[in-house]
Amino acid sequence: MKYAFRLFVVVVLTIVANASFAQEQLTPQKKKQLYAEAQKKAKLLNVYVRDGDDSALYTQYTLDTFTINEFERRCMDIESSTLAMMEISYDVDSLYDKLLNSYYKKLLNKLTTKDKPVLIEAQKAWLAYREKELKLLRKLTEDKYSGGGSIQGIIYANNKSNLLRKRVQELFDMLAGGM
Repeated sequence: MKYAFRLFVVVVLTIVANASFAQEQLTPQKKKQLYAEAQKKAKLLNVYVRDGDDSALYTQYTLDTFTINEFERRCMDIESSTLAMMEISYDVDSLYDKLLNSYYKKLLNKLTTKDKPVLIEAQKAWLAYREKELKLLRKLTEDKYSGGGSIQGIIYANNKSNLLRKRVQELFDMLAGGM
């Protein structure tokens, strides 16, 4: 009887504690707010970045990536369940994908008409590589290879995101003449 009562008290206290410390919901409106806050913070950073470097391209890259990373951090601070992490990863990848397309177009515009097919071919090859790499990663996160668990989805999402971020960095480096 004492054990049942103690168990009841622990369960009630856990429910009360969780209810009083419940995290905010990460709604689409909240995400918009967090992204706007990240952009504001980036504008403040803009002053410091411009003081240290007079390259507009470098400044823009720094602010773009900072904004996305700050948005990701703010979202994770609010909600860190497995499902939320997967959703946040998807949102961040979408933002990085837009950035990738932006730097790809800028680099394409920088090239002569004669040289553009080289970049187009390289980007198609990278897209094919990414798809094959993701196929392998999906396979390796299967229970028979990984041991299973919900963490596998997060590992996959993280690896996918790293591929995308790395390509954005590569395109920026090519555009900036750093390769």
